[in-house]
Amino acid sequence: MNKYVIIVIFVLLSSFVYGNCYDDDNGINYKKKGFCKDDNDNSGTDFCSRDGLAEYFCHDGFCKAQLKQCSQCEDGVCLSVEANDIIEVNRPPEVELFVMTTPGKTEVAFKADVSDLDREMVVFTIDFGDGNKASNKESVVHDYKTNGTFKVTIEARDASGALTTFSKDVLIEPHKMVEISEEKKEEQKSAEKGFFRKIINFFKGLF
Repeated sequence: MNKYVIIVIFVLLSSFVYGNCYDDDNGINYKKKGFCKDDNDNSGTDFCSRDGLAEYFCHDGFCKAQLKQCSQCEDGVCLSVEANDIIEVNRPPEVELFVMTTPGKTEVAFKADVSDLDREMVVFTIDFGDGNKASNKESVVHDYKTNGTFKVTIEARDASGALTTFSKDVLIEPHKMVEISEEKKEEQKSAEKGFFRKIINFFKGLF
């Protein structure tokens, strides 16, 4: 096969895997305000925040962002000496998992709170600890079918590959049945008989 054909095929496959990304300030450039957009509808414009400069750039076909510490920032441009430091920093996603159980029931409600400070796209999976999983569902109800303690784990990964894992134990308990001794049962029967005897004697006294 012609080597030029191989190169064309490689380029096409690469764009299919990674997608296309456009950045008008040519990557990480703290000294120029830029706009970034990719084929997955991720986009952003460099801007100044209370913590510094949010810089958008292309990486492996994705538009991602990082927060750059900048003591003097104006209209998406870092004007201080920090603008000369080209260091890529990617923060992993932040996750929290809320669990609601009902005593005596095996159904459990889960709510996932997933965010990314770099504003990257995040995918996550909840492993219920019994062999079942759910992906990218913020709210889900899972039936464990049985009692026991299950380790539930949520994994969140951003577009740059940074991974965050969070786990907690979920306890599923059965209804607690109170055992009544034979002696107590006999006492209850005697009490019931005495109650009905009093009623019968009451009506007898009326005639």
